[in-house]
Amino acid sequence: MPSTPFAPIVELLKSSLGEGPAESLVLREAAQARLNNISSPADGLLLLRRIEALGGAAGLAAKLAIGRLQRGVPFASLSNSEQASRATVAPTPAVNARPPVQLTEIIGQLSRAIGDEKASDAVYQAMGELRIPGPTLSDPDVIRLLELLATRGGGVGTVARFAKVRFMLQR
Repeated sequence: MPSTPFAPIVELLKSSLGEGPAESLVLREAAQARLNNISSPADGLLLLRRIEALGGAAGLAAKLAIGRLQRGVPFASLSNSEQASRATVAPTPAVNARPPVQLTEIIGQLSRAIGDEKASDAVYQAMGELRIPGPTLSDPDVIRLLELLATRGGGVGTVARFAKVRFMLQR
Protein backbone atom coordinates (compact mmCIF):
# COMPACT_ATOMS: atom_id res chain seq x y z
CA MET A 1 0.00 0.00 0.00
CA PRO A 2 1.35 3.44 -0.82
CA SER A 3 2.13 5.38 2.33
CA THR A 4 -0.54 7.97 3.06
CA PRO A 5 -1.10 9.99 6.21
CA PHE A 6 -4.09 7.69 6.80
CA ALA A 7 -2.29 4.35 6.36
CA PRO A 8 -2.76 3.37 10.04
CA ILE A 9 -6.55 3.72 9.69
CA VAL A 10 -6.49 1.73 6.45
CA GLU A 11 -4.48 -0.96 8.28
CA LEU A 12 -7.20 -1.18 10.92
CA LEU A 13 -9.94 -1.66 8.32
CA LYS A 14 -8.30 -3.69 5.57
CA SER A 15 -8.72 -7.12 7.17
CA SER A 16 -12.49 -6.61 7.13
CA LEU A 17 -12.93 -4.65 3.89
CA GLY A 18 -9.89 -5.48 1.78
CA GLU A 19 -7.00 -3.11 1.22
CA GLY A 20 -8.27 -1.27 -1.88
CA PRO A 21 -11.81 -0.60 -0.62
CA ALA A 22 -10.49 0.38 2.83
CA GLU A 23 -8.04 2.88 1.35
CA SER A 24 -10.65 4.41 -0.97
CA LEU A 25 -13.16 4.75 1.83
CA VAL A 26 -10.69 6.29 4.28
CA LEU A 27 -9.39 8.80 1.73
CA ARG A 28 -12.93 9.79 0.71
CA GLU A 29 -14.10 10.27 4.30
CA ALA A 30 -10.92 12.16 5.22
CA ALA A 31 -11.47 14.53 2.29
CA GLN A 32 -15.10 15.09 3.30
CA ALA A 33 -13.99 15.78 6.88
CA ARG A 34 -11.28 18.10 5.51
CA LEU A 35 -8.51 16.15 7.23
CA ASN A 36 -5.07 16.31 5.64
CA ASN A 37 -3.48 13.97 8.18
CA ILE A 38 -3.97 12.45 11.59
CA SER A 39 -2.45 15.05 13.88
CA SER A 40 -4.05 13.73 17.06
CA PRO A 41 -5.91 10.70 18.40
CA ALA A 42 -9.10 12.73 18.10
CA ASP A 43 -8.57 13.03 14.32
CA GLY A 44 -8.24 9.26 13.98
CA LEU A 45 -11.30 8.65 16.11
CA LEU A 46 -13.28 11.27 14.18
CA LEU A 47 -12.45 9.51 10.92
CA LEU A 48 -13.42 6.10 12.31
CA ARG A 49 -16.68 7.49 13.74
CA ARG A 50 -17.55 8.98 10.32
CA ILE A 51 -16.99 5.59 8.70
CA GLU A 52 -18.96 3.86 11.45
CA ALA A 53 -21.91 6.17 10.75
CA LEU A 54 -22.04 4.92 7.14
CA GLY A 55 -23.32 1.56 8.37
CA GLY A 56 -23.02 -1.66 6.44
CA ALA A 57 -19.76 -3.59 6.25
CA ALA A 58 -17.67 -0.42 6.42
CA GLY A 59 -19.52 0.80 9.50
CA LEU A 60 -19.09 -2.55 11.22
CA ALA A 61 -15.38 -2.63 10.33
CA ALA A 62 -14.95 0.86 11.80
CA LYS A 63 -16.86 -0.15 14.92
CA LEU A 64 -14.56 -3.14 15.34
CA ALA A 65 -11.51 -0.90 14.85
CA ILE A 66 -12.83 1.51 17.48
CA GLY A 67 -13.32 -1.47 19.76
CA ARG A 68 -9.70 -2.54 19.23
CA LEU A 69 -8.57 0.93 20.20
CA GLN A 70 -10.77 0.87 23.27
CA ARG A 71 -9.33 -2.52 24.27
CA GLY A 72 -5.83 -1.15 24.53
CA VAL A 73 -4.32 -0.75 21.07
CA PRO A 74 -2.61 2.61 21.62
CA PHE A 75 -3.26 5.49 19.30
CA ALA A 76 0.51 5.79 19.05
CA SER A 77 0.21 3.08 16.41
CA LEU A 78 -1.92 5.52 14.45
CA SER A 79 0.87 8.02 14.00
CA ASN A 80 1.92 9.22 10.58
CA SER A 81 5.12 7.19 10.56
CA GLU A 82 5.35 4.21 8.24
CA GLN A 83 7.19 2.27 10.93
CA ALA A 84 4.33 2.71 13.42
CA SER A 85 1.77 1.59 10.86
CA ARG A 86 3.67 -1.68 10.46
CA ALA A 87 4.28 -2.20 14.16
CA THR A 88 2.65 -5.15 15.84
CA VAL A 89 0.88 -4.04 18.98
CA ALA A 90 0.79 -6.51 21.83
CA PRO A 91 -2.61 -6.55 23.50
CA THR A 92 -2.81 -5.31 27.05
CA PRO A 93 -3.87 -8.07 29.43
CA ALA A 94 -7.34 -7.47 30.82
CA VAL A 95 -7.86 -7.28 34.56
CA ASN A 96 -10.86 -9.61 34.35
CA ALA A 97 -9.52 -11.95 31.69
CA ARG A 98 -12.06 -14.08 29.88
CA PRO A 99 -11.76 -17.84 29.86
CA PRO A 100 -9.79 -19.23 26.95
CA VAL A 101 -11.60 -20.29 23.81
CA GLN A 102 -11.59 -23.98 22.96
CA LEU A 103 -10.12 -24.80 19.57
CA THR A 104 -13.16 -26.98 18.87
CA GLU A 105 -15.36 -23.85 19.06
CA ILE A 106 -13.40 -22.13 16.28
CA ILE A 107 -13.35 -25.22 14.08
CA GLY A 108 -17.06 -25.74 14.74
CA GLN A 109 -17.95 -22.22 13.61
CA LEU A 110 -16.03 -22.66 10.37
CA SER A 111 -17.13 -26.23 9.69
CA ARG A 112 -20.80 -25.27 9.45
CA ALA A 113 -20.02 -23.57 6.15
CA ILE A 114 -16.95 -25.37 4.77
CA GLY A 115 -17.06 -28.80 6.38
CA ASP A 116 -15.20 -30.43 9.26
CA GLU A 117 -12.12 -31.57 7.38
CA LYS A 118 -11.50 -28.33 5.52
CA ALA A 119 -12.08 -26.26 8.68
CA SER A 120 -9.72 -28.44 10.74
CA ASP A 121 -7.02 -28.36 8.08
CA ALA A 122 -7.23 -24.58 7.67
CA VAL A 123 -7.20 -23.89 11.42
CA TYR A 124 -4.31 -26.24 12.22
CA GLN A 125 -2.23 -24.89 9.33
CA ALA A 126 -2.84 -21.29 10.44
CA MET A 127 -2.04 -22.19 14.06
CA GLY A 128 1.27 -23.63 12.89
CA GLU A 129 2.10 -20.49 10.93
CA LEU A 130 1.28 -18.31 13.92
CA ARG A 131 2.91 -20.71 16.40
CA ILE A 132 -0.21 -20.92 18.53
CA PRO A 133 0.01 -24.14 20.57
CA GLY A 134 -3.71 -24.73 21.35
CA PRO A 135 -6.03 -26.49 22.30
CA THR A 136 -7.20 -23.34 24.07
CA LEU A 137 -6.70 -19.85 22.70
CA SER A 138 -6.74 -16.39 24.22
CA ASP A 139 -8.97 -13.74 22.65
CA PRO A 140 -6.00 -12.09 20.87
CA ASP A 141 -4.89 -15.48 19.52
CA VAL A 142 -8.40 -16.18 18.18
CA ILE A 143 -8.45 -12.80 16.44
CA ARG A 144 -4.95 -13.34 14.98
CA LEU A 145 -5.98 -16.80 13.78
CA LEU A 146 -9.20 -15.59 12.17
CA GLU A 147 -7.44 -12.59 10.61
CA LEU A 148 -4.89 -14.91 9.00
CA LEU A 149 -7.63 -17.22 7.75
CA ALA A 150 -9.52 -14.19 6.41
CA THR A 151 -6.58 -13.48 4.10
CA ARG A 152 -7.08 -16.88 2.47
CA GLY A 153 -9.16 -16.87 -0.65
CA GLY A 154 -12.39 -18.64 -1.31
CA GLY A 155 -14.76 -20.04 1.25
CA VAL A 156 -12.22 -20.23 4.07
CA GLY A 157 -11.49 -16.50 3.89
CA THR A 158 -15.14 -15.53 3.64
CA VAL A 159 -16.23 -17.73 6.53
CA ALA A 160 -13.28 -16.57 8.66
CA ARG A 161 -14.27 -12.90 8.18
CA PHE A 162 -17.78 -13.65 9.42
CA ALA A 163 -16.46 -15.76 12.30
CA LYS A 164 -14.11 -12.94 13.33
CA VAL A 165 -16.92 -10.39 13.38
CA ARG A 166 -19.17 -12.76 15.33
CA PHE A 167 -16.40 -13.51 17.81
CA MET A 168 -15.56 -9.83 18.38
CA LEU A 169 -19.19 -8.89 18.89
CA GLN A 170 -19.76 -11.72 21.37
CA ARG A 171 -16.67 -11.10 23.49
